[in-house]
Amino acid sequence: MATRKILNKDEMRAFLNRFREVDHYEAIGEFVYKFSQLEFLIKYRLFKELGLKQELFDIITAPYDFAVLCTVSAETLKAKPEIDDAKRKMVDRYFKDCKGFNAANRVVIAHGVWSTSGARHVSRSSLKPDLHSRDLKEIKAKCAEITQLVLRIKETNV
Repeated sequence: MATRKILNKDEMRAFLNRFREVDHYEAIGEFVYKFSQLEFLIKYRLFKELGLKQELFDIITAPYDFAVLCTVSAETLKAKPEIDDAKRKMVDRYFKDCKGFNAANRVVIAHGVWSTSGARHVSRSSLKPDLHSRDLKEIKAKCAEITQLVLRIKETNV
């Protein structure tokens, strides 16, 4: 029969930190997964709007980063002659919200250097590092925001 060892404080701290790391991995993974689904949905929306053949999907959509994808999608939708001003504003607002979410969240979460206390991210425009406190609840809340952006894609139907 094996004897159970009682963990000392340092061993317990290390054990709990491993669990915190796993929780962070899962939360970051969920965020990245959900954001990729939002990005794909916007690509698909643009692709359908352009009425292109399936073989051209990746050729047309792959070169765009997320911000450019949003700009191209918005401008394509607003170029339709039948769109009215109210719908144009909805399209602008939707893609502005997507770009803002990307800049404030995805860039930090996907490109930051992570620890269990948050992410260190260096802005490409300022070249200054910044520490972002991202606890698990905050990352989960951001996942819920992505879900809302996915549901709001219907605002782009013109």
